[in-house]
Parts: sequence; structure tokens; C-alpha cells
Amino acid sequence: CSFRVIQIMLSSLLRYDVTRDALLRAGVVDVPALIELQRLIERAWSMGFDVESARELESLQGETTWIGAHEVVALLRSLGIRAFVTDFDTATMQGKKDLFNWVFEYFATRCGAARLRQGTCTYCTSTRRSKFIPPLYLLYPGHSMTVVGCEQYADKSRALLVLDGQKQPVETLRRTTQITFRHAVTSHVFAKPRFQVVGIGSTPSPVYASQSEIEAAKVVVSQAPRVSQ
Repeated sequence: CSFRVIQIMLSSLLRYDVTRDALLRAGVVDVPALIELQRLIERAWSMGFDVESARELESLQGETTWIGAHEVVALLRSLGIRAFVTDFDTATMQGKKDLFNWVFEYFATRCGAARLRQGTCTYCTSTRRSKFIPPLYLLYPGHSMTVVGCEQYADKSRALLVLDGQKQPVETLRRTTQITFRHAVTSHVFAKPRFQVVGIGSTPSPVYASQSEIEAAKVVVSQAPRVSQ
């Protein structure tokens, strides 16, 4: 399922000119098949990205080895994409709320945050959509999913829009009014005690601007979440 989520993320990145240009320079012209993704991760390791995972997993091509958030980040960074991973302790209700608040901020800061908080944002109904908001890779031990958005209601409660490629055909993403996509903080989906989230940075750009930045990004370290209450 992690490889499927990577394919969804790359499909999104190939639709935005800045990230598409970075991917094309790295030799990615279309959404890679599974075996190609395995090769690209191994290439990232050979370039010096996430050497700890490289030592642990050694080889992926032709294997059924599971991958995690660090391998996804290593792959994206090796392609010039400013990816990061954040860890969440969701064993408590507050931990789950912190995850939801963080995801909300991820999308809100890329989507007219002030208007969104006031409930007057017209981004989703406007015919002009200039903002690029890449999806999030959401992982817990044994499974991964794609978060494509977050909704906030009049009572300030929130729900995440989650695409589970293992259970739902990607084509149904267009029908996001279906209840199966919306998950509240009390959903069984978030019953796990720990989650990792891979996102794409936006400041100053979703891509690295120099070789020195890329070199500095070769060590993959999980970030602690910064959460607005």
C-alpha cells in the first residue's frame, strides 16, 4: 500500500509545474510502476539518502519488503522534492486531536488560511485555483493511506478526507461526498497509537534550490509536530 500512496503523491506532483520540472530533471516523466519505485528508492540510497534504512533493508527490487515513511522521504528528496516526516503519538484523544489540528494547518496554510478559519474561503468553489496543495502520506504500522483534505464544520469539529487505495478504487476520489472518505477523530481509522505523516514543504518552495540543500537533506529525521490549538 505504501507504493500505491507514493504513486498517488507523484501523480499529484507531476501536475504542478515547479515539482514536475524537478521530477523531469530526475528522470521521472510518468507515474512509476512498482519495480521502478523500488529501483528509485535503491538509487536514493546509493546517492546517500537515508543510509540507515539502506543498511537495514539492503535490497528492494523484486522483493515484497514493506517500506515506511523514511523510505518515501528519501525517494522524494532524491528527486529534488522538499519532503519531510512528522511523528504523532495518538494513544490519547489529545494526541489524535493534535494530528487533526496539524493536518488542518497543513492544508489551511496553503489555502487562504485566514479566510478558511473565518468560514469565508471560496477556494473550493472558485474557478481560479492557483494554489498547489499536495496530498499527505499517512502511515501506521502495517498500512498507509492518502489524506487529500480536511473539513471544518460550524461547531469547529474536523474530519479528514482519506483515500484508502487498498479498499477504494482511485476513481472514486472524484465522489468525495461519500461518507467513506470522511473520518472524524473518533473513527476506527485513528485507533492506532502511533502515526507518521509525510508531507511536502512549501517554504520557500516545494523543491530544493541548490545542491547544498540537497546534501543537507540526505539524513532523514522525523520532526516533532508543531500544533496550533
